[in-house]
Amino acid sequence: MVKKKRKLKMFLLVFLSASLCMGGCRRSDSPFNPPERTENTEVSGDGSPGAGEASGETSGKGKNNGTLFGHDLSGSGEEDASGIVIQGPDLPPDGQRYDEWKGFQYTTETSFPVRTYWAIGSFDGRSGAAAGFYQNPEHIEDGVLEIVDAKAEPVGGEMELRSGGYVDITIETRWTGTMNFTTDDEFNTFGTHISWGDNEVLPCDAYTGTSLLNYSGEGSENDSINIGEAYDTGMVESDITWKDRTYRLFAKSDKRNSSFGETSYRYAGSSVSVTEPGAVETTYTLRVPADYDGMVLAIDKDITDEKADHIDDRAEFLPSSDTYADILTTDTGVRQTADDYYFVRVSDLLEIFRTKSSK
Repeated sequence: MVKKKRKLKMFLLVFLSASLCMGGCRRSDSPFNPPERTENTEVSGDGSPGAGEASGETSGKGKNNGTLFGHDLSGSGEEDASGIVIQGPDLPPDGQRYDEWKGFQYTTETSFPVRTYWAIGSFDGRSGAAAGFYQNPEHIEDGVLEIVDAKAEPVGGEMELRSGGYVDITIETRWTGTMNFTTDDEFNTFGTHISWGDNEVLPCDAYTGTSLLNYSGEGSENDSINIGEAYDTGMVESDITWKDRTYRLFAKSDKRNSSFGETSYRYAGSSVSVTEPGAVETTYTLRVPADYDGMVLAIDKDITDEKADHIDDRAEFLPSSDTYADILTTDTGVRQTADDYYFVRVSDLLEIFRTKSSK
């Protein structure tokens, strides 16, 4: 029995008009008045409305926000209460672990280069290209996913742990990347917005290949978070059976902060090139039995091929649901290989950060 939520690639919606005007622009009767500048110079500003300030509010995803629900994956799939059929993970040969069967290559690195997609659109419903905005480059090529901390503590104290209790593991991550676009008319940037998908950290079970945090999304309104807004999946429960032993695992994801960095502008004649850095900080909470050692983090190296399924050319996100429990199967049913991911053992992470803190 595996209790899961469906997977959602996290989307961050930002309002470029606000960020540009916070970059030192002068208010006037025109729709947008950019910062004062000289030819072929760069101008920088603080493009971070609410940057670094989490609102403390949460926005739920799907019909099962904050609840636990289960799926029997012993067959080809089971329909849950919302009518979604969840497909079980690929089954390795008898007696073989999933990670060995699929060839996971584990690393002890904590910072990873990643690629992702983004889009720009206008508030009047036009695509970026129709509104005169040109992405350059098309994708986010300088993305970095960094694991910044990992720690564990027993649930209920040491006595509970000694009697076979649980351990709470907390992992902090930070995703950063830069979006660049140009427009031939510097007064054309009012009323634009940028959306992008960050590369998720997906907790999974090494023995069975089961993804432990699958998210659900129901369209562009619910598939985005605004600057400073948090997003909490609620605790998701999974029962994993390996060699006649069943482990009950819990996982939770909280996107607790999103922000823009310092926006910069480069002018040439009447055209302007805009550079917009973004960041997302996430906290993962994993509650596992003290004697369980199969928790792994999987990070998709490149999700640019998912753009057509997740976002349209107006920077609006499309409904998305992941009905696949297999960690190497994307929410669109594409079967990937272990080479498409970075894999990190949580036990290695705990040792790495324990060593750092003791120095």
